[in-house]
Amino acid sequence: FRTYGTLASYDLKLNKTLKITPQIQHSYQIPWLQDNEDALTAFKWSNIHSERLRVGVTATLEPTDKVNYLVGYEFTEDKHRIVDQRKSSAPTVPDPFNNGSNTARFGSSAFLAQGIFQMPIFDVTVGARYEDPDFTDSSFV
Repeated sequence: FRTYGTLASYDLKLNKTLKITPQIQHSYQIPWLQDNEDALTAFKWSNIHSERLRVGVTATLEPTDKVNYLVGYEFTEDKHRIVDQRKSSAPTVPDPFNNGSNTARFGSSAFLAQGIFQMPIFDVTVGARYEDPDFTDSSFV
């Protein structure tokens, strides 16, 4: 798999217990790259290019060295497109996506919260995430 990615984030410390972290991440992947003409014709899914953009911000509060709270928001967009790289004059590869296009996009927004409490013998972690994707029902875990 060919994968390229970038990540940029910055920890903005408002005081010694509170930190805000904006983040942006982009990845580009060609999972099943084929350059053989027969393989390209026979396996229409072989040249799907995938991109993911993730933008978010988190706030972390550490009131003591044994307690940590985190809340945040995250937006993710996935884009997939099929690229017909055949050199022959054969008919083009059929569109693999149900939207009648060679491109499909999916987006999702999420809110998250987490608490970590260090106990003398073990740690307790409590978390929740609300996810609201474009094409399916929302979920809360």
